[in-house]
Amino acid sequence: MKASPRLAGEADVVDTVVDWETPRNSADNFATRLTGFLIPPVTGEYVFYLCSDDHGELFLSSDESPDNKRLIAELDGWAEYRQWEEIGVASISAPIRLEQGKRYWVQSLFRDGTSRDHLSVTWQVPGGPPPRNGDPPIASEFLEHIPE
Repeated sequence: MKASPRLAGEADVVDTVVDWETPRNSADNFATRLTGFLIPPVTGEYVFYLCSDDHGELFLSSDESPDNKRLIAELDGWAEYRQWEEIGVASISAPIRLEQGKRYWVQSLFRDGTSRDHLSVTWQVPGGPPPRNGDPPIASEFLEHIPE
C-alpha cells in the first residue's frame, strides 16, 4: 500500500471526517488517506484498534511531526464494520504511552477493492475496557484536522 501511486499524489477528493472513520459503502477500487492530530484525554498507555475493508494501515508519530511516524497497526485483508474484538480480524496495536493534551500526528490509509468499503479507528484509553464490537470510533473531540 505504501507504494500506491493513488496515495502519493494529489487527492481526487478532499473532505473532513467528524470521527475517525470513513463513510461506508461509498465506492469501489479507491484509496483513502486520513491525516490529522490526535489529542489524548489522559496520560497513560493506549491501545489502538484498526478495522477496514480492505487493506488498512495506521501510523502515529511521537509528536506533531510526520517525520517521526511509525506503523502501529496494519490489516492485510478485511474486517467487518467496527469489529474490534477479533484478533486477526481487527488489527490491534501494542500499548503506546501518550501524554494528556499533547498533539500527535496520525494517519490512516486504506485501499478498497469492491463492496463494503470502510475504515474505522478506536482505542482503549488508560484504565478503560477494550472496545466491544459495534463501539464507535475515536470521537472528534480528540481529533484536530490539519489546515489546508
